[in-house]
Amino acid sequence: MNLTLDQLEEQLDGSQFFRANRQFIVHIGAVQEVRPYFKGRLSLVVKPPITEEQVVTSSRAAAFRQWLDM
Repeated sequence: MNLTLDQLEEQLDGSQFFRANRQFIVHIGAVQEVRPYFKGRLSLVVKPPITEEQVVTSSRAAAFRQWLDM
């Protein structure tokens, strides 16, 4: 793909996908567990598993929680 994450985010359905941080967009069906992390951030356990830790930034944590509750 030749799109930036910003461009891709614009094309995706916001009820199904969430921009967790500058490097990661997650599908709602991939979220297996949400854990508290340092300084108000959230750590995600996703499926399929990813070797790198996926963290929702503190500035997006509240919006992420609301998105999960949709």
